[in-house]
Amino acid sequence: MKGFLAIPSAVFRRIGGYDEVLEGYAAGGDTDLADRLKLVGIARHWLDASMIESVVEHDNADRTRHHLDPIATSYCAGLLYRSAKLALLRIVNRVQLPLATRRNLYDAAKTAARKLGAPSGTVSMMVNVNTNPILMPRQLGYEKGTQ
Repeated sequence: MKGFLAIPSAVFRRIGGYDEVLEGYAAGGDTDLADRLKLVGIARHWLDASMIESVVEHDNADRTRHHLDPIATSYCAGLLYRSAKLALLRIVNRVQLPLATRRNLYDAAKTAARKLGAPSGTVSMMVNVNTNPILMPRQLGYEKGTQ
């Protein structure tokens, strides 16, 4: 029952709800939400699958009919984005980043994911966390104190 989440509405609003920048099938909107719930200390409890009466059968073609990118691309972009976002959230000790930051981060993840077919078979992206100079202590021999 992955992807089926029952959340108190106050908690849902507090963590910012679903992240609207995620696009495509398998980008991980449910996983992102679950990760942020964990950040605020909300424990996961599994629901019994017997509560489902019936399932609408559909294949990947039906799932992705109205999506721009194939599953592999949206999955990879979502994975890169969510990993970077979670690391940043832990650094800034928050449960949500500003929308502009998330959009920039997701655009970088999509660009990297669309290179998935590259000959190396690997995908990576770089996130610039801070553009300020690193202050180096004079005690280590750095005359000006910056590098």
